[in-house]
Amino acid sequence: MQDNNKLNSINSPEAPDADGGENYHHLLRLFDKSTEALIQAFLSLDNKEECLRFLTDLCTVKEIKDMSMRLEVAGLLHKGMFYSDIASKTGASTATISRVSRALNYGEGGYISVIKKLKEVNNADS
Repeated sequence: MQDNNKLNSINSPEAPDADGGENYHHLLRLFDKSTEALIQAFLSLDNKEECLRFLTDLCTVKEIKDMSMRLEVAGLLHKGMFYSDIASKTGASTATISRVSRALNYGEGGYISVIKKLKEVNNADS
């Protein structure tokens, strides 16, 4: 189970952002009690099976597939793959690829953080 103090620190105005600054207002605008409850729910999950069961109850199959595709697109963009090759490999539209690219390059760093963590997990499994 994850340490929920990380989530609590996001709600603090003095919480440092990924760059070490102290302005989290761009993230705080997304947070309300429902969003916090959703994040707490994900952090409370202990394993893949629990996560899959929760995702299946929470989202439609299409929503899960769309989120999975976006993560795959982010990983391929991060590796330097071209839009046309990504579209062929994943079936993602160029609009989706562009949106993911924008988030990857100018977003909050979520994709990069997850891509790095997945790489560590995959290397540990090898």
